[in-house]
Amino acid sequence: MSFFSAIANAVAGAEPGKRLFIEAVGAGDGNIRLILTADVGQVPNDATPEVAKVYALMARPLVVVGTPEAVEAALAGKLGQMRERLDEGNEVLDALRQLKAQAKSSAAKAASTPPKPAEADEQAEPAAPERPDDAPAPAPQPLSIGDAF
Repeated sequence: MSFFSAIANAVAGAEPGKRLFIEAVGAGDGNIRLILTADVGQVPNDATPEVAKVYALMARPLVVVGTPEAVEAALAGKLGQMRERLDEGNEVLDALRQLKAQAKSSAAKAASTPPKPAEADEQAEPAAPERPDDAPAPAPQPLSIGDAF
């Protein structure tokens, strides 16, 4: 498979306009270092730490080092792995977005529903003892570790 055929296979399933950045660097002794990075876009400002981690994992570059022949031979498999990682990351992001939307919907529903009188009584704090004599005595503190056993 040629280099551009491998690249085309990697980006063919992506949304139109998605980018794959390619950097080739000489590594000495006739070897090259090929660095491929997917453009996953900016992490949203309101992203949770989990969403930010998924973006970071998706944006990890693919690095292949070797002779030009070895790099080209490894490229097809490595690009397939990269495509799978991006697809899985997009699925996780979609699932996290759905969970966030469900949580917002549940919170909005709970906020708009007034509590029933019985629920309001349960949410009230328990009454404090009226007299100090009704309060339980604090447990004695051990003087040493040995006293605790």
